[in-house]
Amino acid sequence: MGGHGHGHGPGPMPMGPGHGPMHPMDMGPPPPMQQQAVSNVVFVSNLAYEITPKFLRDQFRGAGEILRVNLEKDRDGKSKGFGTVTFAYPDMALRSIDMFNQKNIKGRRLSVRLDKLTSVSVPGPMGPGPGHMGPGPGHMGPGPMGPGPMGPGPMGPFL
Repeated sequence: MGGHGHGHGPGPMPMGPGHGPMHPMDMGPPPPMQQQAVSNVVFVSNLAYEITPKFLRDQFRGAGEILRVNLEKDRDGKSKGFGTVTFAYPDMALRSIDMFNQKNIKGRRLSVRLDKLTSVSVPGPMGPGPGHMGPGPGHMGPGPMGPGPMGPGPMGPFL
């Protein structure tokens, strides 16, 4: 019945991909739509309470290089049964979801999904750094110094 009030598309950024064309720099990194769904952090829940960060790291190491494992604990230091695993690259995080989501570990079926809160589109200390700065030098490339007056100038034909 024409319920088109609340389909806001993915993510909280109303500007979305619309603001692309104004930035010549946006040629290099992937379009913003893709970035929203990509994260190098996975959220792991339904963990057995005796699982330690070290155990988790040993399990998830099969998917790629792990930077950090963070298990939520209550005030008594007991595991709350969920946490996050931070990988070096988003594709490792995606691989770990393939490998471990719905997998039985110590009698509990794991739930593994991308942690949207720390997606790579948020420029973090080790986020998409090089991507941001990548296309920069391209700006200055064909500048005034490029095929300038010194190029095929008056000195050319003398040779």
